[in-house]
Amino acid sequence: MLEWTKIPSVRFLDVADSPLHKMKWSGDAKSDYIAALMLLIVLSHHASDKDSLANGRLGDTQMSYDKLTELLGISRTKVSNGIRVLESLSLIKVSTNKRPNIFTIIGLAEGAR
Repeated sequence: MLEWTKIPSVRFLDVADSPLHKMKWSGDAKSDYIAALMLLIVLSHHASDKDSLANGRLGDTQMSYDKLTELLGISRTKVSNGIRVLESLSLIKVSTNKRPNIFTIIGLAEGAR
């Protein structure tokens, strides 16, 4: 894990099209959106910061649900729901053809600050 890492913050700074405006902060699903933000931080910290054969593509990380639940202290259901939220907002892409899954942070190269 990196001590400090970039997160694609440019997408959050665009007030009109920020993913935060599409998140629901009340009701039954609000914890899914909180889980999504927690996941984005953890995945970003574990994502490759270089595009290389050893590290994979820029923004990629291989991580199991078990590891994510351990790091975040939340249930597998919340991890799954959070991942679904991040995918629906086009913040991550999940490749499920390998185990553990490969998560790609979308826009890391273009918009990290």
